[in-house]
Amino acid sequence: MGKPVTIFDYSGKFDSSIYDLVMSEKADPSVGWNEYFSSLSGVGKLLADSFPLLSYHNLPTSRPSVSFIYGDLIPRWELRIYGANTAIKKHISLPVFAVIPVDYHIIGIKIYDSTRCILWEKIPREKRHCFLPQNGFTQICSHHTDDLVGLTPQGIIINCLQSAWHLYTEYRRYDNTGRFDLDCHPHPQRGEK
Repeated sequence: MGKPVTIFDYSGKFDSSIYDLVMSEKADPSVGWNEYFSSLSGVGKLLADSFPLLSYHNLPTSRPSVSFIYGDLIPRWELRIYGANTAIKKHISLPVFAVIPVDYHIIGIKIYDSTRCILWEKIPREKRHCFLPQNGFTQICSHHTDDLVGLTPQGIIINCLQSAWHLYTEYRRYDNTGRFDLDCHPHPQRGEK
């Protein structure tokens, strides 16, 4: 067993500039907005069933913009153990902001550490599953695109969120024990932090 390390700083607060990530997302002209929004039908209920502290949103903008998911990442089964207040206060859940790109069915969703609580630079490079910050927010590398093949749109969203949850719980273990045991895909070199 290793020694505990400090890879979290939970003093950060929600920064509304994270909404710029939604507005900066480029639309894929081959996918129509109606098709995109239609594919996301039922995501709110899916989140309520699987990750109850997350919610699905669209910004009220003059031109269509991509949807996003916001809240505290913790699966329903684990939330039942701790309760919402304890999960949030004791940092068992992870505050996230997930952008759902128009081509999410191919590339997955982009999950960000919304309060910048993960101190990525304190995590050894081989265990650092993230991309370079965009607009000051670090995207968690939550999946490999091959993991998404054959999944429904809802399955893709849940798969990415579940993967981010597993990574966060492994980072919490690493923070407490200095051990990192999660089997992960090798992280791509391009865009790596």
